[in-house]
Amino acid sequence: MTHFSPAVHRLLAHQHGVISTEQLHAAGHPPHQVRRLREHGELIAILRGAHRTPSVHLDELGRCAAVSLTRPDLRDRCSSQPRRGARTGLDAVAASCTNAA
Repeated sequence: MTHFSPAVHRLLAHQHGVISTEQLHAAGHPPHQVRRLREHGELIAILRGAHRTPSVHLDELGRCAAVSLTRPDLRDRCSSQPRRGARTGLDAVAASCTNAA
């Protein structure tokens, strides 16, 4: 069983249970370890470059977080629409994505 660092746990908590492959690598999980985490069911791939923890149900906000993490062009568009972002929580996700990247 792999133990995630506190930084990874914080990202998962702030990003609706979703984390990007880049964030995992930056937190010290090399590609072979990410692959092993998927094989053992500790991470579930949801988009190319985005994973979720199995302990959190993937809802609309989680899907939005995954898109935000893997498509910066869409993240920027979402964060530029504050009313829509505030209503869905995407403003907070976009901010945490920007700070974590």
